Amino acid sequence: MSTRSLIFQRPCKIDIGMTDPDNKEKTLAKLREEIAVLVQRYSDLAFESEEFVPGISDVPVSGKVIGGSEVNNMVEASLDGWLTTGRLTNSSRKNLQNLLAYDFLSP
Repeated sequence: MSTRSLIFQRPCKIDIGMTDPDNKEKTLAKLREEIAVLVQRYSDLAFESEEFVPGISDVPVSGKVIGGSEVNNMVEASLDGWLTTGRLTNSSRKNLQNLLAYDFLSP
């Protein structure tokens, strides 16, 4: 399947206007799932890798490589309302602490 066909896949499953106030958490979880699917579809199209041709292809000066998981992490942090530090920062710090075998890692 071509990534270009991804934008023509099914519409979102959630009817945002038909939320049940008694099931707010379930509705929020389903909306997050839908957002994650849309972010992945967007990323697949927007950051589609092209074949590198020496002497012809551009080499980005920043060397950044961005894709669906990076964009999804940014969106997740935004949905949490954490634009500086928060849930994702804490888990990253804990992973780094374990990787370095430190008892404590300063925030």
